[in-house]
Amino acid sequence: MPKILILADLHHDFWQEAGKDPLANADFSGVDLLLIAGDLSNKAHVRWKYALASIGQHINLSKVCIFPGNHDYYDGRLDREDKLEAIAQGMGARFVQQHEIILGRTRLLCCTLWTDMMLGGNRGRNGAEAMERMNDFRCIRVEREHYRKLRPHHTTDVHARHLG
Repeated sequence: MPKILILADLHHDFWQEAGKDPLANADFSGVDLLLIAGDLSNKAHVRWKYALASIGQHINLSKVCIFPGNHDYYDGRLDREDKLEAIAQGMGARFVQQHEIILGRTRLLCCTLWTDMMLGGNRGRNGAEAMERMNDFRCIRVEREHYRKLRPHHTTDVHARHLG
């Protein structure tokens, strides 16, 4: 049976700012796959390279698969995942947004899967509250719409696409 390690919400940049290595005491022996399932860092278009280089000190990056979480898009563009993919591939990791990973008899389906805003059945109210309270709607842009700030309909569209 393959040994898979899944890390999410690592926020490597915060550890770096504190002068610490979050993986310093981790045991990667025998790990066949390290899946980084979102939120490796804020400002991924700048910081993924450094975070992946640090991770590469612990495990060969050819064993690393990564897809973004909401914070990875901060100061970036929701519709420019190609930039994140290029960084991951350039470092030797595999970008797996909307991909399937099969390792032995284990199947992993990878995607950010933003919210559909339907909690309680009122998408309009939930979207308005999210706009007011969530940093995502202040920190993420949509390039194809002239760098407009992210709106709830953008994330619900991605949610539907990721389900498909």
